[in-house]
Amino acid sequence: MRPSTTFRVRAALKELSFTGNYVSARLFDMFHIICEGIIVAQISNHAVAAMAVATSLTRLLRALSYGAFSGTSLQIAEGIGRKDNQTISTALIQGVIITLFVSLACGVVCLQSDTLFMLMGIEVEIAHSLRDYLFYYAFSIPFFYLSLIGLQLFLAFRDTHSVMIVNVVYHAICIFLQAVLALGLFGFPEWGMLGMGLSYLCASVIVFFITGLILTHGHLYQDIQLLTVTRKRATQNMLSHVLTGSKLSLAGIIEWISQLSLTLLAGLNGAYAMIAQQVALQSSMVIIVLCVGFTNGLSVLLRKLLSQDEAGEEPDKHARYTRDVANVAIAVVAGSTVLASLSYIFVPKVFIDLFAHKSVQHDPNLMQLLVNVMLITSSKLFFDMLRTIIGNGVLRGYNDLSIPPLITLGYFAVIGVGLGGLLTCVLDYAVETLFIMQSIAFLAIALHLFMRWLRLAPAHVFTTYHQSQH
Repeated sequence: MRPSTTFRVRAALKELSFTGNYVSARLFDMFHIICEGIIVAQISNHAVAAMAVATSLTRLLRALSYGAFSGTSLQIAEGIGRKDNQTISTALIQGVIITLFVSLACGVVCLQSDTLFMLMGIEVEIAHSLRDYLFYYAFSIPFFYLSLIGLQLFLAFRDTHSVMIVNVVYHAICIFLQAVLALGLFGFPEWGMLGMGLSYLCASVIVFFITGLILTHGHLYQDIQLLTVTRKRATQNMLSHVLTGSKLSLAGIIEWISQLSLTLLAGLNGAYAMIAQQVALQSSMVIIVLCVGFTNGLSVLLRKLLSQDEAGEEPDKHARYTRDVANVAIAVVAGSTVLASLSYIFVPKVFIDLFAHKSVQHDPNLMQLLVNVMLITSSKLFFDMLRTIIGNGVLRGYNDLSIPPLITLGYFAVIGVGLGGLLTCVLDYAVETLFIMQSIAFLAIALHLFMRWLRLAPAHVFTTYHQSQH
């Protein structure tokens, strides 16, 4: 008897429930982004502009380290799927080593950022705020990324309880210290952007020790015998892990190049466009962090299921089940993002009030630009989430690591940066045109990746589990 479509969808949703739990932990990221936007907006207009540049720079730092801990979580998932303790422990050790080296490089970039500011032509006041922020942020990087290695282990073992604890502590400390040190609440001096950077350092150090405490005392991880890893096994897997990490880092760097290019283009169109870009980016991040949480969990889940395919007694049946999980995940994200995008159409002023400095309210021209940009952002957000779940979630879970990022770079270069820059900077079209070109670029990327997924999973794979038995 063939299982119904309803049965298959329910089975896939049950498998995805773990990912939903991880998304709930990311709600604290969303709340932190809202609070951070409000706090920075209360400091000064220079702080808002400085945060736009800092966001671009810190995205690069995250991209460099992204491959190390994402590659680690995927390899841990493979080890769990195959019940191979050696793979799990080897991936952990390699991930820590690689992350330490990359964190050192990121710290050097932060501490030597004055040269970058000069090349970008940033104003003195903005550069001063950036320097204060990045100095302390640089020292937080190794603690933060080593904690992320632990979070990837929690994720691979479906330990959402520990993920929730770490998220709550980290974001609660960050929000509290940012409010106290940056704005001077409870009688403290107002340190502005310096206080923002210092709060990240304190929160990262505390979370690093909490993560270590969970790992050393958690019953779930006591079977991982790190000292049993042989040098030969570690050396054999190192090349594979470095290659996987490099591909994932490449994906992150391409994302950063795209966003930085659009930020620089906005800067070429004037201060209004720069503020609009930051407001659109900061408000979009409220939804994006939830999708990223879902995406990270999905890629690990699919990798684990595919690893089980290899050792399963009914590989065809299990492969179809895995594809069902992927398809239901795409449908869930598409449906939920439609609802999220509608909020940008009906209440754009809410986002503007949250993420723009209060002086913006007294500038009718800037207010109108921001309203128009938020309306465009509603469509861009939907296309962005669709290409994220397919490229970073489904295709990454299926080990398609390098081509999707190159697709993203190609469309961004031609449509978002090329046409957008030509129309606004050369032909003097309205600034809104730049954001429309961004939205069109996301649409093209999403469609291309979706067609790639359909080719990877042709029509016959959507048949019932038992077809291969008849």
